[in-house]
Amino acid sequence: MPSSPSPSWRYTTDPLSEKAIKSAERALGVEFPPDYRTCVRENHGGAPEPSGFVVEVEPGRAEARTVGLLLTLDTREPENVVRTRSETPGLPDGLVPIMDDGGGDFVCLDYRSDPSRHSPSVAFWLKSGVVVGLAPDFAAFLASLHPTP
Repeated sequence: MPSSPSPSWRYTTDPLSEKAIKSAERALGVEFPPDYRTCVRENHGGAPEPSGFVVEVEPGRAEARTVGLLLTLDTREPENVVRTRSETPGLPDGLVPIMDDGGGDFVCLDYRSDPSRHSPSVAFWLKSGVVVGLAPDFAAFLASLHPTP
């Protein structure tokens, strides 16, 4: 199956330093996969276009959702991965929030079934406590994004 083109990014700032990326990895106890590292380095704080995705919130019931922004790894910024991880009540161990949907739910790197902590899938965590798998890796998640109406 051919993959969709990568999204374009709006509202990005200067690229992240390798030091900021490694610092976040240490704080979270994970190793970020190469596809995510490349994307977050250049696009942190930005919004992808297209930004839509579908979540099966319960069997047989899917909802359209939208990525709000790619959280930064720069701990000096308020909407960063490390702070969001530590300040989000109920977020299960092994989930690292990387994108918000603007409503308090997060697209996450899912390290729960990865004991080596370096090859995560992508899941969606709803503040209701539900976790839904979205893609086998970050690149596949980005390729699945579609335009919103």
